[in-house]
Amino acid sequence: MLDIIITVVVLIVMLGILISTHELGHLLVAKAFNVYCLEYSIGFGPKIFSRKKPGQETRFSVGVIPLGGYVSMYDEGVELPEGETVPPERCLKNLKPWKKSLVMVAGVAVNLFTAVLFTFIYALCFPSYYSAEVIYTGYSETGANMSSVVDPEMKEHLAYDLWIEGSVGDHKIDADLDRLYVPEIAKDSNYNEVGYVIDSAAKINGNTVIALYLDDSIKGNELISHLTFYKPSESFYPTAFDKSCGIFNSADITAGAINPVAGDVLELHVSIITAFSKDARPTQEQFDNRTPYTITSNALQDGETAKFGKSSLVVKSKEHWAPIKTRLKNGCMYFAYYFQMIGLGLKYIFTFNFKEVGSIVAMGSVLSQSSAAIGWGRTFFMYGAYLGVNLAILNLLPFPGLDGWQLLVTGIEKITRKQIPEKVKNIVSFVGVALLMLLGIAIIFRDVIRLFI
Repeated sequence: MLDIIITVVVLIVMLGILISTHELGHLLVAKAFNVYCLEYSIGFGPKIFSRKKPGQETRFSVGVIPLGGYVSMYDEGVELPEGETVPPERCLKNLKPWKKSLVMVAGVAVNLFTAVLFTFIYALCFPSYYSAEVIYTGYSETGANMSSVVDPEMKEHLAYDLWIEGSVGDHKIDADLDRLYVPEIAKDSNYNEVGYVIDSAAKINGNTVIALYLDDSIKGNELISHLTFYKPSESFYPTAFDKSCGIFNSADITAGAINPVAGDVLELHVSIITAFSKDARPTQEQFDNRTPYTITSNALQDGETAKFGKSSLVVKSKEHWAPIKTRLKNGCMYFAYYFQMIGLGLKYIFTFNFKEVGSIVAMGSVLSQSSAAIGWGRTFFMYGAYLGVNLAILNLLPFPGLDGWQLLVTGIEKITRKQIPEKVKNIVSFVGVALLMLLGIAIIFRDVIRLFI
């Protein structure tokens, strides 16, 4: 329950910052061009806060529905307060087209600026966390020992080790020195990484399965509860070299995961490599001298996580601060990735594939999952940046009710040299906003149902 409350609060704060700065962009540029602004509102619906200081023309309000906002400017179909008179030059429609366009695009510009700021705060101000590190085992693909050979053209076997704590049987893990050896990373048919291969010859009730682990959380996770089991691939035939590295089978990802049930007995084989120091990678000699362990669970009860007697392995993550140049480069990559994801989302919208479009409810679920993996600080700035870009791009669409529509109308009026009647613009904008609200409510309703199904 506490996680849900925190997620809701963080999401409201995130949206509040993005919406308020978006509308603030409109307000500041409009005031810079001396446009009369009646109200600056964050949120829609009944007001939970509304105040206008004596001597000021703009009222500041907060609505109960934090899904948008607006700046009410004179000549946007709003009525002036009783007794108030405004000279014609302070009407929005009487601005030069380029000034009016700047007023409309100001919110988008502020959102992009906020997104860039959040992206680089995320990239520069938070460390990276790694569960695993690459090991060069010192063996070529033919199995030849390369300890005395230095040839960058020859390929060495890549393996991984996971930082761990706990115990394996009677062996207590030295969290500063011991590593859990991982032969390789499993990939699906599209070459997407699926998980670290903890054991390619694990057993469920005596039948061979592949045990995979993949969790890049910044928190410690119990190894056993994060294992996923797959059938061995029938088309994989391990070589002597594979077997020397502990690779006996390849996971058949296409067949789907195997879920242990009550009464099953699990057998897991793991190897521990002891390094010389906390920050040192294991050497080839240490790799050769890795210590194998076999641990077997009791028969599982309904809903029970596998218990392996005295063995209790927790996978930890290592904190790493990349060089500033690398972090700046990563920030640029993140920002470009946001545009790719939004482009994919627009594709779904324009092809009416709303199954792939999520609402604020889905975003809340993503935030909750992300915070459990990388912490609330990183989650806030990463998704705050993504939502900022999202808000900017969507507002540029020439759909009634959005900033892009206002830009389109301004362009049409400039080209035709004729003003579109205010009544027509207001009706079209109202219909556009209504359609957007209905679509948003429908997607929210669907996502709420998904939470319970």
